[in-house]
Amino acid sequence: MFIHLKLIEQQTSSKLKELLSLYSRLRCYQLTHLKLTNNLKV
Repeated sequence: MFIHLKLIEQQTSSKLKELLSLYSRLRCYQLTHLKLTNNLKV
């Protein structure tokens, strides 16, 4: 049972890491996009 929980924990943490990296990439993209649009306005 304990091992099973450990496995679930590992899977969850790896999924969380994936989500976090995706999120940070998206944030980065949004920021870059904002900078670009601001530059175009000027």
